[in-house]
Amino acid sequence: MKVLLVTGERGVGKSTCVRRLRQALTASNITRFKGYETDFAVAQEDARHLICKPIGFEAAPFCVANQSIHPYRRIQPYPEAFRRMADLLESIDPETECAYIDEIGFLETLDDRLQQSILTALSRSVFSIAVIRLGDYPFLRKVKALYQGAVVELTAENRDRVYAETLFNIRTGPIHFSHKGHEKGVLKI
Repeated sequence: MKVLLVTGERGVGKSTCVRRLRQALTASNITRFKGYETDFAVAQEDARHLICKPIGFEAAPFCVANQSIHPYRRIQPYPEAFRRMADLLESIDPETECAYIDEIGFLETLDDRLQQSILTALSRSVFSIAVIRLGDYPFLRKVKALYQGAVVELTAENRDRVYAETLFNIRTGPIHFSHKGHEKGVLKI
């Protein structure tokens, strides 16, 4: 089993890094990924939608939550979307397909079935790659603790090296990262 969880500060390129890895591995026919990406889309001047874009499925993107921008950032999740996200992850064939999740964050802490689907996809798939937000939520702590050696903290300084090293290691065998040491369950490259 191979798991790679990418974490780091907002804006360092976590999603870009895992997307590039997924695309490179898919293009070279090394792996076949299924899962989802999430991203915000501006809906109106004072609100935006969190959209789930299925990856590897013939399914249309769907709205997960609505976030008001003014006067403060209040998020309104859509519980039905959590079921759809869990359905996607539960349909991954663990023998032939890799799990791809961008990203595991606060909203996943709101739904028990989605949490279980994430844990199952990460543990059963041939290879799993996910972005996990920084944050001190019980579910995020649990994921990081379960895959302590698989968590890579991305920074602006190491992101190109993390990408190149990870791609090389996946192509040549088991994932082993050169690192300076562990800190709070995070592998620092």
